[in-house]
Amino acid sequence: MEKKFITTSVKEINEKGEGAAVIATLNVIDLDSDFTLPGAFGEQMVPMVPAHDWQEAPIGKALIREVGNEVRAEFQLNLKTTLGGDWYEALKFDLDHPPAKQQYSYGFSIIEA
Repeated sequence: MEKKFITTSVKEINEKGEGAAVIATLNVIDLDSDFTLPGAFGEQMVPMVPAHDWQEAPIGKALIREVGNEVRAEFQLNLKTTLGGDWYEALKFDLDHPPAKQQYSYGFSIIEA
């Protein structure tokens, strides 16, 4: 599985830990010189893990979907966990004090065309 690391900003987050972020843009060459076509993400529910660490328990989950040329993650953090609460505070701080410094990643497999 390949991984893509990106820096983007959370577009919104509320006191319940619900929020949204754009995690990719379709039909453009990204900073790694990759090009992602529409349909690559589709719509799927995925776990959120802290700091790219798949050994930790998920801090929430996100619905990933393509909207126009954007790939959006509509997420719900688990605020009943210490890590979920810590990440809520970090994301809220990042939103309130731009520019964005949080990094996000997603895993993918390349399909032969």
